[in-house]
Amino acid sequence: MSEPLRTEDRLILDLARAEHDILSFATAHGLSLDKLVDWAAEPKTRRLLSGLCVLADAQTQLLLSRYRLVAATRLIGQATAEDENLSAEQVRKACVDLLKTELTRASSLSTSDLPENDAAFEALARAMSVPQPDQEQSDPPLE
Repeated sequence: MSEPLRTEDRLILDLARAEHDILSFATAHGLSLDKLVDWAAEPKTRRLLSGLCVLADAQTQLLLSRYRLVAATRLIGQATAEDENLSAEQVRKACVDLLKTELTRASSLSTSDLPENDAAFEALARAMSVPQPDQEQSDPPLE
């Protein structure tokens, strides 16, 4: 039999689901806004929420990257006038869009405001292959 989730774990799970605005989130957990703000301001909570935001941003970047190929294929079709229903202006705009398209990667994580030897951040950075300051640029060992 598994032990029940702690209040903090329930808060994090519910927050990650993103189904509530702040007021209904507090109400659903029987907290005043003051208590919710106090919990959110705790260093451990802030670090965890920051990590969740990084993961959500990475997930968004991955999703956008998957569909970028589809969009580029359609844009190339428009630019090469494969679709006979397009006007010359639409083809011109598609060509301009292709010329302006830059491939960018997710930005690297900032380590400036984290304490040294933060095991959780180091694990996240390894998972995302983000080099740490004063660390050799080598692949992390497989565990």
